[in-house]
Amino acid sequence: MIVKDYISHDCPELTRMDNPENALNLMDEYQVSHLPVVEQGKYLGLVSEDELEVRDTPNSGLVNTDRDLIQAKIGPDQHIFDALRMVTESHITVVPVVGADNNYLGCITRTAILECLSQTQSVADPGGIIVLETQSNDYSLQEIAGIVEGNDAKILSVSLANASESSLLEITLKVNKTDLNGIIQTFNRYDYTIKAYYQEPRFENDLRDRYEEFMKYLNM
Repeated sequence: MIVKDYISHDCPELTRMDNPENALNLMDEYQVSHLPVVEQGKYLGLVSEDELEVRDTPNSGLVNTDRDLIQAKIGPDQHIFDALRMVTESHITVVPVVGADNNYLGCITRTAILECLSQTQSVADPGGIIVLETQSNDYSLQEIAGIVEGNDAKILSVSLANASESSLLEITLKVNKTDLNGIIQTFNRYDYTIKAYYQEPRFENDLRDRYEEFMKYLNM
């Protein structure tokens, strides 16, 4: 899950002297709100749709100074989670990938990042979901895995979330079984709080349908 494995060269590049109206048309065509500005192979920054739409002189150059550009970029050897963090924190739709000496290598789209994450979280794989709650100090992935595997199942993915203003930890498990009764009974014996669980095949179909609809929405 290294950034360089997901670089796309399909996203168009702009220069400082490009026409803002043409840049907006490209954003619309490629369904993004940002595009990289590159000159002589060097990455300068991202220009946003919002920046171009408030331009008083639409036929002027793309940017007046480089300060008008968003300075967001990522290295090719960083993890895809770093790209996700950048998308979330900077609210950008593409993440430029930049190598040594600020050489522009390509970019990763927000859609590609989400597709990658859906694979790591086993969204489309059949199985059940269990949401547990326990004290943060009591969390043991080894113990949780032992409970699941002791019921002839495997953990496909696990995610953690700290409850706000609390020492409780919420643990969401995706397992490769839809019949969760035995697993849930064992968790209860180990004093885990079961916040929710989803085991019907209908839920699995609904989850996949929702994911597919979400990806279609991103590509609109």
